[in-house]
Amino acid sequence: MLSPISLSLTALAIMSCSADPGDGSDTQPTEDAGTTSSSDTSPPVGDTTEASTGASDAEVEPSASCRCVLPDHAELDSYDHQACGWGPCGSIEVACQGGSEHAPHPLCDAGYGELVMDITALDCALDMLVQGASGLVHFTFSADRGVSRSGGFLRIGAGRLGLSRTWQSADLGGFESALELIPLKSAAYFETCRAMQDPAERYLCLKKWSDGSATEVCDESMQYSDL
Repeated sequence: MLSPISLSLTALAIMSCSADPGDGSDTQPTEDAGTTSSSDTSPPVGDTTEASTGASDAEVEPSASCRCVLPDHAELDSYDHQACGWGPCGSIEVACQGGSEHAPHPLCDAGYGELVMDITALDCALDMLVQGASGLVHFTFSADRGVSRSGGFLRIGAGRLGLSRTWQSADLGGFESALELIPLKSAAYFETCRAMQDPAERYLCLKKWSDGSATEVCDESMQYSDL
């Protein structure tokens, strides 16, 4: 596995799941810089499909609500899986690792230019989002040997309503979003994501799961710094 399921309170963060594509400049894009090119020259994505952190075949409670929250916990630890279940897919673990026979992937920095992810978990999560099936979608992204880190989870519930939190950190600071109940985008949107040939594009498309403002806030956002 690329990262443990239990995450530290000293690495809280929020990522922008609706970031716009880059402007085409020479600046290295970040992990949430938007969709990547679908051209045939796109760097390949390594498939690390091997594990299923948090995956479970157990039946999942159909509703998503604030009862799924563990107060005073961070990141994925703020989700009460004992009350609300995991689901079948496990964690979508994404990382930039050193070396590549190709040019650095647009989501990675030079020197850590190969993008790897659990593609099976990614496609499983997209199938859940198409169906609106109850269960947990969870992703993590690690770059620069873990110095830059981000992640998020979505507990899908009945009526395409989900419980969502995201985070992002770099060096000694970071931000974690509020834990909110949100409406999900349509099945047709996620069908489009699922049909994308490039796994990196499917991953970036998946993260833009919200279709509107929160209907309820279960746990407030938090910012931190160790400086």
